Amino acid sequence: MKMSFKLPMVTIAIIGIISVAVFYAPPVLALDASTIGVDKLGDLLNLGSNDPRDIATQLINVALGFLSLLFLIMILRAGFMFMISGGDQIKTDAAKRSIFNAIIGAILVVSAWSIVTYALDALIKATQG
Repeated sequence: MKMSFKLPMVTIAIIGIISVAVFYAPPVLALDASTIGVDKLGDLLNLGSNDPRDIATQLINVALGFLSLLFLIMILRAGFMFMISGGDQIKTDAAKRSIFNAIIGAILVVSAWSIVTYALDALIKATQG
């Protein structure tokens, strides 16, 4: 019966690498922001000093603008489908379903926006005292 030593050798190698990394790694020194120049780096990269809550609000408003444009396109497409249906019941039903789905999507977006706005307002009031 032949024994395989591949698994124990791999285990010993992994343990050896970890022990070298743990015991012989140089200690990391904690540096404050003035030492590493975070402010200088921010000025160099032209980073803004806006509040993260303001940035989140701006991102949400941009997303809502995009979704309202998408809603408008969906309604226009469905209205065009309805106009060119020519009285065909199947095409008319498809256009009605598209309008209904667009309206449901708009309701979901507006309700999500109201929930997020309420949560952000409550968070701001709670953190500012």
